[in-house]
Amino acid sequence: MDARELDQLRQYVGQLVRESSVSAVSRLSGVTYNTVQKLVEGRGGVQRSTRDKIYALDRLRLAQTFNGATTASHGTTNYIRALVAMGYDFGWIARQVETTRTTISVHAHAKRPYVVAVLAERVKALAKQYGYLRAPVSQSSTTALHLAAKYGWLRLVDWEEELIELPPEEVEAELRRQVALCDDAELARMRRAYKKGERGQLTRAGARECNRRQGVKYAERMKQAAQRSAQARGGSVRIGA
Repeated sequence: MDARELDQLRQYVGQLVRESSVSAVSRLSGVTYNTVQKLVEGRGGVQRSTRDKIYALDRLRLAQTFNGATTASHGTTNYIRALVAMGYDFGWIARQVETTRTTISVHAHAKRPYVVAVLAERVKALAKQYGYLRAPVSQSSTTALHLAAKYGWLRLVDWEEELIELPPEEVEAELRRQVALCDDAELARMRRAYKKGERGQLTRAGARECNRRQGVKYAERMKQAAQRSAQARGGSVRIGA
């Protein structure tokens, strides 16, 4: 098999895995898990018999076996980001849920609006299991933490549980609704908590709203002071006249 054929095979296998999983492609094609993974990662070559097995795979059966139903990817994106924020890199996450590193990266960066339902369930379960545990210190975990810090990705503990699977615009709308119901004392407590390092979504939103309200009040005081000053100057002129 020449380089062009091998590249085409790798692309085809990558597409199959994105629609299902490495183990599903392996099981239904009769090709070993490691060989499928190697093709996905672009490592080494394979025999023609392996190529023939993969091309003979029944894609309809693959979809039926894996359950090709899709769902909105907002939750998957946030669960992946939460894992990265705890030091788990894309490669590790991909291996745990039996998909490709590219697929995890695509969803982490919110480049695909839908995700295969089974993959979404696996990612969520993984986040529930590891999302509160810091990954062991390593070069890959350090890289993952830097990535999360660069993009401001939240840890699982920072999310309001009822918001994590909502679209971003709905998350913002709900946070605005919740902080609008808070009085000034509650918002002040949130701002103090934020200054002490708490980074929960509601805490951050509350701190911003506290700053906004105080800014409005300060502007109003300055306006009133300027009006009083102008009135005083006008009054003194009249008295002197």
